[in-house]
Amino acid sequence: MSDLSEVLPHFDLKPWKHLTFSLEKKGISTAELVSRDAKFLAKTIPLPLREVERMTKAVVKALHEDMGSNTMPPPLLPRREGVEPLRKRQRTEAKESARQDTKIKFTTTLDPSIDQLLGGGIPAGHVTEVVGESAVGKTQFVHALLLSGTMPAPHGFGKAVLYVTTEDDLKTIRLEQMLQTHPLFKNMPENELPNTNLIYTTKIHKFAEQEYMLESRVPVEVERQNIGLIVLDSVAAHFRTQFPGNDLKVLIARSAALTRLGAALRKMAHDKGVAVVITNQVADRFDDIRAIRDRLRVAKSTQSSSATPDTARRLQPPNPVSQARRDEVMSLDHQQRFFTGWGDDLNNENEKMKTPALGLTWANQLDARIVLKIVQEYSTNEPGEFERKRYMSVVFAKWTAPSRFPLPYELRMQGLVGTPEEGVPIGGDHDDFDGELHTEAKHDSSNEDVRFLDPKYWADDINLDEEYP
Repeated sequence: MSDLSEVLPHFDLKPWKHLTFSLEKKGISTAELVSRDAKFLAKTIPLPLREVERMTKAVVKALHEDMGSNTMPPPLLPRREGVEPLRKRQRTEAKESARQDTKIKFTTTLDPSIDQLLGGGIPAGHVTEVVGESAVGKTQFVHALLLSGTMPAPHGFGKAVLYVTTEDDLKTIRLEQMLQTHPLFKNMPENELPNTNLIYTTKIHKFAEQEYMLESRVPVEVERQNIGLIVLDSVAAHFRTQFPGNDLKVLIARSAALTRLGAALRKMAHDKGVAVVITNQVADRFDDIRAIRDRLRVAKSTQSSSATPDTARRLQPPNPVSQARRDEVMSLDHQQRFFTGWGDDLNNENEKMKTPALGLTWANQLDARIVLKIVQEYSTNEPGEFERKRYMSVVFAKWTAPSRFPLPYELRMQGLVGTPEEGVPIGGDHDDFDGELHTEAKHDSSNEDVRFLDPKYWADDINLDEEYP
């Protein structure tokens, strides 16, 4: 404190003589006294914390009086937080506040019933996957988005769109067909029609090129070309050729690559407000509904009757029936029906089980998953014959509830057209629904999930002769 008399010549040092000697011995200057944390000084010198705080407050007050200001500054933030962590926290809070205050912007799918199913359409700022088997209409679905994305609000974003393909080239003839045949465009003013000059496309031939384009080049083009929608058709093509087989090292490398890709796409979507839509393929699952359900039943086993019931209950291991049921419910085979889109109805034994490509690691990178299915159903026109029907449903999404009932749709010249069934609500928020449905769509209170609500199902002392459906 040798400089205190020079900085503040009129400052009275008498009340602080018991502190100044130790401060001078440690070489603590006036600037350090008023800027360093009092706890740090008290521990370093050492001195009583309260005395250091009192002296610091007195010196700060004297400095303000010397400069002609009687206003004390606001209390300093704890030094341990630091400048950079504080700024990072402020940026995070600002982003979250802006995100909450900003209304979600949607681009239409060009069909009102499909928009209703999706909670408004495809939103900006999210990564959405459209998954289904071949010929189900995935590419037709994203073609409609390419047109609507260039339209001004409320139909679209009014920006350029980018179509990144890993398989076939963009079919511009199909876009023209949709433009000419869709009823939405017939009486629309010219300045509100889709602008095909704002549709950009690029084709990716190799996995390394895909990584470079999506992680480095595309984010730059988003800013340069004012892009509001990015479509990747499809994500699985190059991953399947780059990471063949199920070797552990291959799976680890594939998971790392999927995580990098997902992080890059989410960063573009969340930070730049871009809608990212990805198509994905499916693989057959060689484990049908009956096998999953049958594994919930365990063969009868014998119990020893030599011990009393109370002693046996304390000493014996968990009942094999209840333990097997716990294991089954926590298994991937059981859980994946909640995020893959297949197997959600355990009573439907005719459903062909599929699994979206790239597995659970990729599913964790998504904000939403939309499933398109082809289902074989009994023909209503020709008894005894089957007909193919297409259904769409939301498996999970951040902006809307999962679909309670799938939406039937057809592929027409104008694109995908929803064909809602009479009396069946569209979307996921229908707790008050009380209508009558088709046999295939009727909500059965004896559904497979209901048994999980029964405490007896999980009990260790369950009757081994009891069976659940």
